[in-house]
Amino acid sequence: MTHLAIQQWGNRNTTPLVLVHGFLCGGRFFRPLVNTLQQDYHIITIDLPGFGDSANIAAADSISNMAKEVQDTLNANGIEQYHLLGHSMGGMVAQQLALSVPAQVVSLIIYASNNSGNLPDRFESFSESKRRLQEDFSASKRRICATWFVNGDANPHFHLLEQCADVVTLATAHRAIDAMRTFDVSNRMAELSMPILIISAEHDRTYTLASQQQLHRQLPQATTALIKNCAHCAHLEDEITFNDTLRAWLPPAAN
Repeated sequence: MTHLAIQQWGNRNTTPLVLVHGFLCGGRFFRPLVNTLQQDYHIITIDLPGFGDSANIAAADSISNMAKEVQDTLNANGIEQYHLLGHSMGGMVAQQLALSVPAQVVSLIIYASNNSGNLPDRFESFSESKRRLQEDFSASKRRICATWFVNGDANPHFHLLEQCADVVTLATAHRAIDAMRTFDVSNRMAELSMPILIISAEHDRTYTLASQQQLHRQLPQATTALIKNCAHCAHLEDEITFNDTLRAWLPPAAN
């Protein structure tokens, strides 16, 4: 069985924090966050099928299949319990994992994501994204990534997203969009009993404040954190506030 690419950093004597990236990204998307947290925590990044160093693996056609591949990879590496953070599409994968193997997920962090692909206020429809990616793949990847920052492609971390997106093929992008569009676990939120943190950003054009408020209404027990003056990639726009938010949430030394 072929498993996903995985990288591990930091203190192996602590409960791992697993980071799951989103659309057009890869594990390296979290590298600035890893650089800050690895001195105290055991950090794991995984490249989803078709992305990053897993680009040679056929892209999954559903969020549940992505979650299954992540689960199999973690199990193969002896990772039995972990804190779990998912960004955007990765937040969908994280929720699916938390529902599938709740005993393994110590806590769940839903970052700039939702429990359904039904996003009527997204910056553009999924169908429009697919159409524009088909017309001019390279330009459309760059355009989409630019919407994830308040200051667009002028953000100093924009090149990091470009590097991640470079390895993503059109077929992978289309399959990922279809997986997000058909994802919906909104009727299963009551099953999530682990501690949950919802991180949202003030100017996110993909998962807007309205969609985040809807998610919180379905998870009233969750803690929420709003990062001001940021868009879809708050951990790259306000690293200090984002890192402080995570450190305040995680147990000391991630035990």
